[in-house]
Amino acid sequence: ENAYESIPGDEGLIEINCEQHDKDILLTLKDTGCGIRPENMEHIFDPFFTTTRGKNHMGLGLSIAHNIIVNLFKGEIKVESEWKKGTTIRITLPDVLNHAKVDLNKGE
Repeated sequence: ENAYESIPGDEGLIEINCEQHDKDILLTLKDTGCGIRPENMEHIFDPFFTTTRGKNHMGLGLSIAHNIIVNLFKGEIKVESEWKKGTTIRITLPDVLNHAKVDLNKGE
């Protein structure tokens, strides 16, 4: 949603790529949107941080994504952005098949 909303008008590109490296999954999301201002980069994973408050945004999406990727799956999320040029997010999920196993008998 962030990528889609960052593209002004109807012209832009969102590219999503998924690759497997051994047991790891690499997911890359790239857009040609407005990018992230340099002064905001250090806050993008902070809960409730948003630059679009009042537009039905609470600033929780990237915070939740970071928590799931880093804390639950022990993965990594890296963000590169250039103001007025676009953003690239690279997510690495290590051995995701083993992390995703859930014991259904526990009732969780």
